[in-house]
Amino acid sequence: MSYPPFEQLCHSFQDANLIGKVIPAQLAFVALVGHGMLDRYPELKVGFLEFGAEWIFYMFGKMDHYVKVNKQRMPIGVTLPQRDIEDYLKSGRIFVAAEAEDRMLCHEIELLGEDQILCSSDFPHGEGRQSSIAQLLARTDLSGDVKKKIVFDNSVGLFGEP
Repeated sequence: MSYPPFEQLCHSFQDANLIGKVIPAQLAFVALVGHGMLDRYPELKVGFLEFGAEWIFYMFGKMDHYVKVNKQRMPIGVTLPQRDIEDYLKSGRIFVAAEAEDRMLCHEIELLGEDQILCSSDFPHGEGRQSSIAQLLARTDLSGDVKKKIVFDNSVGLFGEP
């Protein structure tokens, strides 16, 4: 478990995969974006790995709504994001590892931009994703340029040159 209190909630691999691998990403997103970490450290880049990418839609929708509402009702001095949430998502500083078979991948690219999606190989884990790069390259809904970015270029954007 990436967040120890979930050990009390997750009693099977199914629970761990559906709870323990999604909610920690959401908690981290709230901490990094919602509490102003990206505002305080303007050069900071973050990668959400091992979670898939579908969770980003929920967090974007909820945070986008509530940050606007809370700016009107929270006391002055409370740390809230300084910009619109979409600005952070498209800033080139938030990277998300998507699964090769992810049906929402084109929408994730639309939300984040094609330069911030990474390929989640999850190798050598036993989750059946040993051929994720081949799966991604076989997709017909992505251009060759986008596939190259997801498989290689975007990782360099996050981690730097090998």
